[in-house]
Amino acid sequence: LDPVKILAARSCIQYFSSIDATSADRSSTHNSGKTNGIKCEEVCVNWLHRRHRDTQNSVLQNVNVSPKSPSKYASAIGRTKVSEFNGNDSSFVAATGVLWTNVDRNKVCSEFDALVIQCANRNEVEVEGATCSADNVQLVEVWEAKFTLNPSTLRDAITKKLPAMKSILDDKDSSLLHAGSEYRLNGEERGRLSLTFGIFGLEILPPAKAVWQLLNSIAIDVLTKDAETVLNAIENGFVVIERELVCDQLRILQEVLENIGDVKLLIKLYKLV
Repeated sequence: LDPVKILAARSCIQYFSSIDATSADRSSTHNSGKTNGIKCEEVCVNWLHRRHRDTQNSVLQNVNVSPKSPSKYASAIGRTKVSEFNGNDSSFVAATGVLWTNVDRNKVCSEFDALVIQCANRNEVEVEGATCSADNVQLVEVWEAKFTLNPSTLRDAITKKLPAMKSILDDKDSSLLHAGSEYRLNGEERGRLSLTFGIFGLEILPPAKAVWQLLNSIAIDVLTKDAETVLNAIENGFVVIERELVCDQLRILQEVLENIGDVKLLIKLYKLV
């Protein structure tokens, strides 16, 4: 093999290995993307507030996930005492919370954009307009806000956030720190409510662009692993994507969806007026 081509292949592999495959669609305007993300989260939470306004459910925003640690308990529960006004709807105070779990860090995520909880007993403690038992709440809905619905954002939510939430719920000792108190997630009432996992977006990527994004993501993946593919790309000026690689990506999503149990998957495309 040509030493120059080998060196080029190694450089190419190192470069593409430094790129997150899920970020193939990200533009160079990082600040704009961050602003869009914050806007989408605000719209999502306000929509959830209206959706559950006539119920006893409560909406929590930007709920962090934290491994159980006695030394971190005071600071974690302290953060949940602070509420912030959300978006332009000054009538709605968005509460926050912390999911407190024993699940290994590599099996969970850092946060969820929004949770909807329901009190299993409404006789003791008031929580955002509803009174709850001091030791038990039900998780009704989990929401991820993605400004643009596309293969990358959907795959990220379905293959990372959804399994992470299921792992937390499978932990019998998981709890929710909220409003300065701790509530069990897996009490005796746990099996009575089915969980909805929702993905909220403000726009959707056109089909033609979605296909190209999927191919770009796969191209980055193969260029990080297969030296022969890199050498062929250098020789030919393009990357060959086998159809089987595309099918593999779709099968991964299919396997996750087949193993979500009784979780309801909901995708909401919200059109701003």
